[in-house]
Amino acid sequence: MYTLLGVSSSGYYDWHDRPESRRAERHRRITNTKKIERCHRASKEIYSSPRVHEDLVEGGERIGVNTVANLMQRSGIQSKVHKRFVVTTHSRHGRKAAGNLLDRNFQAG
Repeated sequence: MYTLLGVSSSGYYDWHDRPESRRAERHRRITNTKKIERCHRASKEIYSSPRVHEDLVEGGERIGVNTVANLMQRSGIQSKVHKRFVVTTHSRHGRKAAGNLLDRNFQAG
């Protein structure tokens, strides 16, 4: 395996036998217990990382907003984006179109 990765055998086995860091263990625990996923589903998949972070902190978890965003991205969890429909024109007004005040004659050339 170490030859495939292009590292020395001692470096590979040093990495392989090294215990998991506390941060990696916390991230794995949060991801495996699906705390983020449960908070996201409870919001009908609308909440993004800031609100999921707020829910986790209220639940007693010590974690940063960016960490929540990172873990959500790794897990493929995204909020639903709801764009409000905005009416931009009102075509049934019954008024005449504005007149050609400049009396310009436009032709495609």
